[in-house]
Amino acid sequence: MEHSLPSSLFPSLSLPPMSGASPVVPALNLVAITQKELTRLKWEGHYWKAQHQRSCKREARLKEELEQKEALICDLRHRLFGKKSEAGGTPQAVEQQPTQAPNRPRGQQRGSRGHGRTLRPDLPVVEERHELQGDSCFCSHCGLPYIPFPGDEEADIFEIDVKAYRRRVYRQRYQKSCSCPPTANSPAIIVAPPPAKVIPRSPYGTSIWVHILLGKFLYAQPLHRILRELQGYGLSLASGTITGGLYKIAALFTPLKQAWYEHQMSESQFHNDESRWEVFAAVDGKVGHRWYLFGHQIPRGYLLPGSAHAERCRTDGSFFGTGGAQSDCGV
Repeated sequence: MEHSLPSSLFPSLSLPPMSGASPVVPALNLVAITQKELTRLKWEGHYWKAQHQRSCKREARLKEELEQKEALICDLRHRLFGKKSEAGGTPQAVEQQPTQAPNRPRGQQRGSRGHGRTLRPDLPVVEERHELQGDSCFCSHCGLPYIPFPGDEEADIFEIDVKAYRRRVYRQRYQKSCSCPPTANSPAIIVAPPPAKVIPRSPYGTSIWVHILLGKFLYAQPLHRILRELQGYGLSLASGTITGGLYKIAALFTPLKQAWYEHQMSESQFHNDESRWEVFAAVDGKVGHRWYLFGHQIPRGYLLPGSAHAERCRTDGSFFGTGGAQSDCGV
C-alpha cells in the first residue's frame, strides 16, 4: 500500500526558492510492509553481511597462503637451478642454530678398551740395523766393551717415500750365429721388444698416467694441482702434453664402457639420480653449458655413471636419452 503525503508535513525538506521559479519539494513514498517481512529483511541483511565478512577473511587467508607457496617455489627453483657454492649456509643461518653442549667428548672415551695398533702386514719391510757407536759400547766402570747379545729389539716405523725416477731400459741385441742369408722375417740382428706402454712412443710410463687418472677422477683434483704435486716430486710436466695424452687414453675405456652397459642392462631394477654437470666442450647442437650427469645404481651395488653427452637437458625443458625416454628437467 502506498501513500503520498503532502509536502507541508516536511518543511525541513523543502529547497530554498530559486529566483524566477517556484520552490520544488521532493516527493516521498512510504511503503508499508508487515512485521514478518521486516524481520526477514533484517535477517537477510545480517546474513549477507556475515557472508561478506567471512569471504573477506577467506580471501586474506588465501592471499597469505599464496604468498607462502610462491616464496617456497622461488626458493626451490633457486636451489635446483640457481648458482650454487660450496661455501655453505649464510652467517645468519649459522647464528640462528641453537648451540648445545655435547653430552660427551668426541673420540674414544676414557677407560674404554682399545683395539691396539694396526699391524699392516701387507706393507713391504725395509730393514735397518742400528748399533752402538763410540764410548757408549764400553762399560763405564772397567772400560771393557759390550759383546753382542742374542736377539734384537724391534720397532716398526711407517714411512712414505714418493719420488720420480728415470727408468732406463736396455734392450739386448742379438746377431745370427749361422750362415743363413738375412731376410725380412729373419734379419741378421734382432732386438728385444720394448716394454708395454699406455701410449706408444711416449716417454711417460704407466705409473704416471695411473697417478693422473686417480688424482683427477677418483680424488677430484684439478690437473694443474696434480702437475704441481708431481713437480714437488722432481718431475715437471707440461699441461698440454698431459691433456693430449688423456684424449688418447679415452679410447682405451670404450670396451670398459660397453661392458658396464651390458652388465647394467642385465638388471631389472635401477636407482637413478642426476647432478648438474658443466660441459664446456664444443658439441654440435649444444645449447648452453648446463648439462646433467645421470648415475644409475643397480641392486648389486655398482654405481654406473651415465654420459652427460648422450643424456642432456635442452633449454626447452625436455630430456632426451639414448633410448628415447623423455622426462621433465625444468631447465
